[in-house]
Amino acid sequence: MPPPLSDTQRAVLAAVCDALLPDSAAAGTPARAERLIDALQDPLDRTRLAALLAALAWQIVNIVLSGTTAKLSRRWRDGRE
Repeated sequence: MPPPLSDTQRAVLAAVCDALLPDSAAAGTPARAERLIDALQDPLDRTRLAALLAALAWQIVNIVLSGTTAKLSRRWRDGRE
């Protein structure tokens, strides 16, 4: 069984949830999403999702996707303020 999500992966998951559903943290959406990831039957699927969340925290991925080195979680949070 893959390990639980790291703090960095949780932060990215929360940022993605907030980007799709503003104020999702208050509704507990990131925690529910993490429980859904944990409930996946195939360990490889869980590993792939964890790897995607980790990759979205990498500077090189942020440069390719957005042209900036700002962390995904910070960029979305700052963009809402």
